[in-house]
Parts: sequence; C-alpha cells; structure tokens
Amino acid sequence: DQVQVHRLKITEELRSKVIGDGLPLFQGGKGPRGQISFGRDERGIINRAMVRFFENRNLSTPLHEIGGHLFLETLRMIASEKTATDQARADWATVLEWFGTTDEQWSTWSRLPERSGVDKMRPFHEKFARGFEVFVMEGKAPSLALRQIFGRFKHWMISIYKSVQGIPN
Repeated sequence: DQVQVHRLKITEELRSKVIGDGLPLFQGGKGPRGQISFGRDERGIINRAMVRFFENRNLSTPLHEIGGHLFLETLRMIASEKTATDQARADWATVLEWFGTTDEQWSTWSRLPERSGVDKMRPFHEKFARGFEVFVMEGKAPSLALRQIFGRFKHWMISIYKSVQGIPN
C-alpha cells in the first residue's frame, strides 16, 4: 500500500516571502489581526522585528504583538547580554520556568531554520502574549513574579511614550 504525501516545492520566492513577511496564524473571526516576524543573528538573538496589523485588527492586537511577542524576545536579548543586570537575568529565568523550558532549549530553537524555530517557540510566545494582554486589560498575571515582570515592562513602555510625547515623569 502506498500513502499519498502532499508536497510543496519551496521556491526562492516563497522562501523570501515567508522569511520577510511571515505566514499569519489563524486568529479566528474574519482572518488574522496581526503578525510579528523576527530576524535573528547567529546566536538566535533578534536583530530586527516587523509588526503588521491587518484589517481585522482590534484594540488588543498591538498589546499582543508588541507587548507580548516583541517584549518576550527583547527580554531574552537584554538578559543574554554580557552587561545584563541580575534583574534581567532573573526575569528571563522566571519566564523560562513558567514555560517549563530552559535557555539552552530556547537558544537551540531560535537558531533553527525560520519555520522550524517558530513552530517550536509558538506555544510559548502565544502563552506569554496572552498573559501580557490579560495583565494590561485586567491587572491579572499568572504569578506574582510575572506580575512584576509585566509591570516593569508596562512602566518602561509608559516612560517611552511620555518621553516621545514630551510629558514629564
């Protein structure tokens, strides 16, 4: 007995589109609301991010894409620097503990070819993004430690906004 296997030829055009634009996940409703794509260096640390908002976006889309996904990768980037503070390293360790994974696993996944790495990290990214959304909207966090991490990021974002708008602290 032969089993029919579906195949898709990966052309250079398709590869460029996936890496450059990404492939939005099914987000319910009438289509995707938003999407974030990352470029990474040889260590798997982000060196660029592109956020897209689609027609179906809602008020939580920026919170999810920027406050969730970008914040998670930024926290990892900061924590992995030689000049990282003990607090940044502790925050990253807390997030990894919540995920039930290790920095070594995360680093391995982030160095995999684009789709493979994304597929491994997606459940954790979505968990973090949803957790941050709930924190901002309802003030609830999965734990006291994550409440503090989410709170530090929220205050950092507010300080950036105030700085850009010329509002004194």
